[in-house]
Amino acid sequence: MLRSASLLLATLLVASCSTPQSKKEDAVASIKELAANATGIKLHFIKRIKTDAQPKQVCLHPLRDEFYVANLNNGGGAATKKLGPGSLQIFSLSTFKLLHSEPARTAVECFLPDNDHLLYSDMFRDEVVYFDLKIRARCCRARPSSQIQ
Repeated sequence: MLRSASLLLATLLVASCSTPQSKKEDAVASIKELAANATGIKLHFIKRIKTDAQPKQVCLHPLRDEFYVANLNNGGGAATKKLGPGSLQIFSLSTFKLLHSEPARTAVECFLPDNDHLLYSDMFRDEVVYFDLKIRARCCRARPSSQIQ
């Protein structure tokens, strides 16, 4: 009885597993479905930019002719005393010229809450920076364990 139950269970498991061929066919079908749903969306390589550190995230502004690059630092991590250059960099979208560089130890994410401000995280300082795009200056920093400074 136990042997026949085990055999039945093994048969069901084998039958439920897909073969490599069916996985490949499923992947091809998924790609075709994705391509069919992505009408009007075309991605293309814009240009390679020179950053002083490892780019982590790029934000494109919907109204300004600029984009923002949040960079990791130069590899020193939390132990480094030096602020990595260009941890938040602002580039012209049309000329790719560096417009502004804002030091941060390790900028990871950037987010545009409105047309004139940008939020970026400084991971090793454990803070979020509220940045004014018009005057190119930090408005304030916020840390989870303290009030806004």
